[in-house]
Amino acid sequence: MGSVAEMAERVVVMYAGRKIEDGHVEDILLRPRHPYTRGLIACVPHLLDKVTSDRPFLQEVPGVVPPLSDFGFDGCMFAPRCDLVRDVCWQEKPADTNLTKTQSAACWDLVTSNESTNA
Repeated sequence: MGSVAEMAERVVVMYAGRKIEDGHVEDILLRPRHPYTRGLIACVPHLLDKVTSDRPFLQEVPGVVPPLSDFGFDGCMFAPRCDLVRDVCWQEKPADTNLTKTQSAACWDLVTSNESTNA
């Protein structure tokens, strides 16, 4: 993530072959809106943070990436791993939603706060 923050202006986050979020690097890193993006950023080790039961040294996104045979699935590919999953997530692929002029994401339950999430 450090290289992305220093070298790129925009970032596209993909999950299981689908674009789930894109925007300016600062928007994505400081205000991730898709649950997978938030989980991915939370996985970055923070060397200066205290290791606690709430914040272990290394975090992970729970579950496993779906097999290639599931890539034709009509719903959200992240649904089996998502803590915000709803019935619609299993039935329909979420549309890309413009959140700001520079950031969009595809999720039925986006984090819409403009404040930093510090995932």
